Amino acid sequence: DFTKNVYPSGLLRVDYGVLGIGGFPGGRLIEIAGTSSSGKTTLCLMVLGECIKRGGKGIFIDAESTIADEFSATYMTAFISDREKLQVYRPNTVEQAFSTIEKAVLGIREKDGDMPLVVVYDSLVGLPAQQEMERNYQDSKALGLLAGAFSTCFRKFTPFLGRYNFCCIFTNQLRENPGERFGDPEYTPGGRAMEY
Repeated sequence: DFTKNVYPSGLLRVDYGVLGIGGFPGGRLIEIAGTSSSGKTTLCLMVLGECIKRGGKGIFIDAESTIADEFSATYMTAFISDREKLQVYRPNTVEQAFSTIEKAVLGIREKDGDMPLVVVYDSLVGLPAQQEMERNYQDSKALGLLAGAFSTCFRKFTPFLGRYNFCCIFTNQLRENPGERFGDPEYTPGGRAMEY
């Protein structure tokens, strides 16, 4: 129900059983984390499909070339009825991805006003930071650059998201720290910026 600023996935167990409000909230950063092939992208495509079916638009940041091949593009059409209402981008860096989202959202808001809009960034750690691209493979100082880039981008992006009020979903990988002896060994990469 977009009037309540909620974006349904079409799966009642997710929308009401897990989320409890009928879908994903607009104006908030949402992270879907899970292991490889656990259905994160499929769930995102379902939310995009529901939004488009109800007269909205979608933006898909394809950081991992998820829908680059013909099979994946065909799979995507199973969820998205009107492909013209979905913009797909393949940026090269994290900073470029956030800049692309901002430009695309502004373009849609200028043209179509306050229509329902879903942005999917798949996947959070699929792109390097700009500074990472400029360093060589052996540079030990490259560690932590991705987390720093996310911290900077999210500080700027969160007010933008609230101002233009759209649903923004990030997928993230669930990794395991083999050195963890006590506590939960599972974590999501990308630094602590996403948690806040």
